[in-house]
Amino acid sequence: MEIATIQNITYTYPQGNKPALDKVNTKVFEGDFILLIGESGSGKSTLARTFNGIVPDFYGGTIQGKVEC
Repeated sequence: MEIATIQNITYTYPQGNKPALDKVNTKVFEGDFILLIGESGSGKSTLARTFNGIVPDFYGGTIQGKVEC
């Protein structure tokens, strides 16, 4: 069963000059074990924050796309 979906998320922080996330798509299914890896500044924390609404509700900025949890 699908428990979360991210569709075409593009997010730019308020003072950012380029998107922190650019057209990201993913689905999470019940029982999945998710590991986000990448270099510092690659958007791992920003992506995680989209799942609970911290991005953009707390940080502001602009977001396009759809997050369903």
